[in-house]
Amino acid sequence: MSVAIVVDGGVSLLDDGADAPVHLVAMQLAPDGSAATAAPSPGAFAEAIAGADQGDGVLVVTVAGGLSASYQAAYTACSLLDSDRCRLLDSQSATAGEGLVVAAAARAAASGADLGAVERCARRAATTVRLAAQIASLDRLARGGRLPPGAAGLARRTGLRPIFELRGGEIRPQVPAFSLAGAERRIVALLERTRPDVGRLHLAALHAGEPESAERLVAGVRALVEPATLARCELSAVMLAHTGPGVSGLSWWWEEA
Repeated sequence: MSVAIVVDGGVSLLDDGADAPVHLVAMQLAPDGSAATAAPSPGAFAEAIAGADQGDGVLVVTVAGGLSASYQAAYTACSLLDSDRCRLLDSQSATAGEGLVVAAAARAAASGADLGAVERCARRAATTVRLAAQIASLDRLARGGRLPPGAAGLARRTGLRPIFELRGGEIRPQVPAFSLAGAERRIVALLERTRPDVGRLHLAALHAGEPESAERLVAGVRALVEPATLARCELSAVMLAHTGPGVSGLSWWWEEA
């Protein structure tokens, strides 16, 4: 037996070889194909927690609380349970970033760590994880109310490639690029600026319809440093509903010695 991990549908799960049970609680997509999504209910989290627990407790990881009601629903579910059996963590990220936090927890759980140690490992990743991505169009984000409509129109008229960073649970616009290649260089440069003097890099490349771009991003990073762990994933369906296709980026955290 080992500590189990429950995670919401905002995640892109990474295949990093960690043999620890991860249980997904789905988010709901709007049937009309719009950018609307719904967080899992407290009942859905409670059911998943009960089903996941193998005897060593459960860590629940959610998408950043500022981006979804998922954390609050999980909090409601966990508040009814014994804190020695269930812990809750806001990943401060989404999609591949949330996946990196889950992967850190899964590695700790697979090594036989107890619930407290698994939570500490995941929290260490969550406090430093970053995600930076370029997006071909802002139209979906504007339609979903996450950006003013004028921003999407400006990007369309100028041909700019918007770049966003997700850090500390907040989406932060970066200086846009005039081309996809330029955006890729900016993303790799952002990762390089975060590099500590000594540390192991945990890296995930993500994309939505841009696999070649994701591979170029990985190659750009490898020219600087070889990651300790590396995964590739597609944007989660929930996040894709908000962004649309034409997305590529990197998520990472540095495990300092």
